[in-house]
Amino acid sequence: MIKSPISHFQFQQFDFSSYLAYKREGFVGREWFFMELDNIFETDRETAGVLITGEPGSGKSALMSQLICSPYSSLPIHQNIIGYHLCEYSEKGKRDGARFVRNLVDQIAARLSGYSEHVIKSEQMRMKLQDTLCQQDPTECFFTSILGPLRELKPPPDGLRYIVIDVLDECFESDKTSEIFQILSSKILHFPKWLKVILTSRNLTLVTEELPYIVRRKPLYANDDRNVKDISLYVSRFISQNSFFVDRLKTAMNFKSRTYDMKIFLDKVITRAEGNFLFVKMTLQYMNDTDGVVDTKSLPTSLFDLYSIFFKRQFGKGGFGPLRSLFEVLLSVCSPLQLNDVEEILRSEYEAEDVSQLIDQASCFLRFGRDGTVRIYHQSFAEWLVNQTGLIHINETRAHRSMANFLLHRIRERDMNVTFGEVIELFMHILAGNTLAIHGNAIDLFNISEMRESRTNQSILHHLAIKPKQFQPVLEFFLQKFRIVDMLDANKKTPAFYATSEGLAEICEASLTEEQT
Repeated sequence: MIKSPISHFQFQQFDFSSYLAYKREGFVGREWFFMELDNIFETDRETAGVLITGEPGSGKSALMSQLICSPYSSLPIHQNIIGYHLCEYSEKGKRDGARFVRNLVDQIAARLSGYSEHVIKSEQMRMKLQDTLCQQDPTECFFTSILGPLRELKPPPDGLRYIVIDVLDECFESDKTSEIFQILSSKILHFPKWLKVILTSRNLTLVTEELPYIVRRKPLYANDDRNVKDISLYVSRFISQNSFFVDRLKTAMNFKSRTYDMKIFLDKVITRAEGNFLFVKMTLQYMNDTDGVVDTKSLPTSLFDLYSIFFKRQFGKGGFGPLRSLFEVLLSVCSPLQLNDVEEILRSEYEAEDVSQLIDQASCFLRFGRDGTVRIYHQSFAEWLVNQTGLIHINETRAHRSMANFLLHRIRERDMNVTFGEVIELFMHILAGNTLAIHGNAIDLFNISEMRESRTNQSILHHLAIKPKQFQPVLEFFLQKFRIVDMLDANKKTPAFYATSEGLAEICEASLTEEQT
């Protein structure tokens, strides 16, 4: 990782190293795809970039991780990437527009000396990045802090530069809004000619139709012969590196010819995958973990079918019960939890025993970060869990109630030392868990009307005034805690001032005005 010359300003928001390593694991092939990317940028100088679309499990994130990390992907693109962002459905912070902007500033400064000099010299720009206004209007912040300075630089003498953004569809909130997508869709036409974007997304209408067509569409077709060959290469490598698996499978399947019968069997697996890399990887894991005979007729036919088979095989018809609480908790949070926090929640809120053993049982469905966090390993699996009513039945209300209990206990342990973000997170769990009658009075213990952020002198109303509409119930609740709502922050601005231009504009402004009168 390149050290940024402006690291002391603390604009870096994310460490993607664990995610990149996870997504690149076992990467093979795709040289043809990288060559096509090279060709697009070599032959079409007018395009602003490329949007790569594909179904879940098609390998989009693996492609981008390889492009970011390895010179063996596309050398002209790899060595000229000046910034990248990786959205994740399970981590709300990575969908935050202001944090996206600040992190890009840090990344670009590490790779473009002219830009880093501008950041160092411009105190006004740095103050704006750290100010609430960037949170309030990340699109404008992106233009003034990144695009404006970049447009003033001379084009690099050695060619194009690139910004990579992976899984753009996971940058969206539940209400189909996305600050990051809004930034790109509205400002991409203003990019300097020497700066291109490479984006990935599921083939969703809200992405493909709203993104300007100056960005080329590049579908990743699962049935492309070259893609199928890459899957065959992956399978061959897996076989060559797992001789014990081959021997056990040969015995279980009663192969007469190790080479011929194995090829016929694996060809059936590859055919059934229909070009989906994730399906193949999980199917091989399924066969590797299976005791006894593996019948081609019983092999899964889709990712969702695969998840069902995994569960029934690993936990039995009723064996999922003890693990339900684990998945309920992981599905209820907006950011990955620390593993030790998950264990504590299961013990204190669900009275679970042998927690470490439970987590070990479910480990094939989890991803463990280098920072000690744990999350559900893929969005498709999270979607499958939520849609299972007969087999599993996830009780999300109970999970939110448990999270509210846990967070409130954690805050009390710290002698009520709490941030606005923690208070809002707690209250969102209280609302989703339908426990306002139980926990509502506990909020009063924070003396929220007197709390201020030390640097900005902002109240929680200032904080909420720039939040999207899903935070309206939170705002309405906390408005009742204030006798006066027109308090000034360090910039001499009231919550109503911020509300008029962004976020909860109409609702918030009306509520605040009503409270003032």
